[in-house]
Amino acid sequence: MCLVFQVLIGDSIGTCLSPAVYDMICKLGFEVTENCAISSIVAEDGTICWKTITECLSYTEAGQDLDYRGSVRWLGPLCEAVHLHISALTRVQFESRYASWFQWTNVPELFPETFDALHSGQPTAICLSLLKLTSGLERALGNVFLLIGQECPFLLRDLLASEELAQVFGQPVVSRSLKIRATENSGNYLDMLARELSNGELNRLPLLLGEPAMEFLWDILNHQEGPRIRDRLSHGEVNLAEFPRDTASQLLTFCAVLLLRFMDRDLGSVFKEKAAVKSLISIAEGYSSRFHPASQLKKQVLMCEASIDRWPVLPWPEERIPEASSGLCSTSIPTLYCPRIVLEVLSVLRKVSAQCHQVSEQVIASAEMRHQQWLKRTLRSRQRQNHLLMLRSMKLLSPVLRLILFLITLELVNIHVVQGKSAHDYRQYIKFLKSVLQYTENLVTYTSREKNRWGEAVSLTHQALLKICTFSEKKQLLRHLAEKSTNK
Repeated sequence: MCLVFQVLIGDSIGTCLSPAVYDMICKLGFEVTENCAISSIVAEDGTICWKTITECLSYTEAGQDLDYRGSVRWLGPLCEAVHLHISALTRVQFESRYASWFQWTNVPELFPETFDALHSGQPTAICLSLLKLTSGLERALGNVFLLIGQECPFLLRDLLASEELAQVFGQPVVSRSLKIRATENSGNYLDMLARELSNGELNRLPLLLGEPAMEFLWDILNHQEGPRIRDRLSHGEVNLAEFPRDTASQLLTFCAVLLLRFMDRDLGSVFKEKAAVKSLISIAEGYSSRFHPASQLKKQVLMCEASIDRWPVLPWPEERIPEASSGLCSTSIPTLYCPRIVLEVLSVLRKVSAQCHQVSEQVIASAEMRHQQWLKRTLRSRQRQNHLLMLRSMKLLSPVLRLILFLITLELVNIHVVQGKSAHDYRQYIKFLKSVLQYTENLVTYTSREKNRWGEAVSLTHQALLKICTFSEKKQLLRHLAEKSTNK
């Protein structure tokens, strides 16, 4: 099913459909003028007469693929008959006749809402209802698929063409040719946020909207750790009644700023002078990614630093001097269209940071628990010795973990320099980062409550420090390459 997006401009309605799709949806179905009795489409008990519908489907000469244009042309009179029938009903009649057939979808309330939208005559309400209804139906069909299938297809076109749905609903309801034709065609199209189009041309949307707007769209739609609103809404994973208020506000704000940018200049200037609008525009123009791996790494580093600051029994001064990595984390880093090599490095750095955070939390938990046991004098002799060893170990682990966080932040700030490394140097660099990751993973094990092996943790830390110093002396860190580039 095609999702139709329309934009209100004054009293007229403009469409974002391509000419071919617009012709198929808005013109082709009206070419055949033929009266069709509703009784031949829907029986008295509300069941659908599929024979009437399937007789309207036409196929290519080979008989394998569905002829979409021919099918849409002959389905036109059926759609008109259904539309006239529904339009003639009151809401009470509609619900009493068809409500029982909506229960299996798990969103029966959407159908009366759509009925009201059709009677409202408001184009935007009708389009929105279509989107909501499609989302709900896709989710319901996915649940039906999972009754006998294992992994539900990601795309609606593949779901409709699945053998599993054909087994449940019957082959006349689900045509096997849908998958063949759809697959051949949902490949000619990309995501609007891609850097390049399928023909190799540069996507002009980023140039038109600007980097902050593109970062927002990537955050809200694409990044795996973001809300991925489009995916979740279109697949029925979001309960619209419980949609997060903050996210809705952000989307409305973004849409308002875009409308102001592209509306009539004289009209737009009136709104842009308002203080509240100026504030919104300023926020939108200064937006930077929150869910890109680089942004997520900044959050991890700051969270880990905050965790280490909570380590007890260490003689911290009353007024702490801000850590160097806290200031570096505020450095702006380009994140739009990061190359794969950059994302690979970020992935390893994030894993290192996550392990450091886990070590810190484990140390806090162990130190607090042992301290309470010490005060209550419930520690055995060996446990007391191990507790003292832990306290001595913490004096080493704290600065080392901070050193690693500082190293991570420096590499993050210079992350794009990695593109200048040779294949050999890059392999050595990744090998070094993975050795640091291995150290932090082992440290997680040694500092866990189950192991509690502080002597081994200290020994491991000395080895890791030696590796870090040795690699740093080779001047192969990204910060070193950045310095060389600057000096040149």
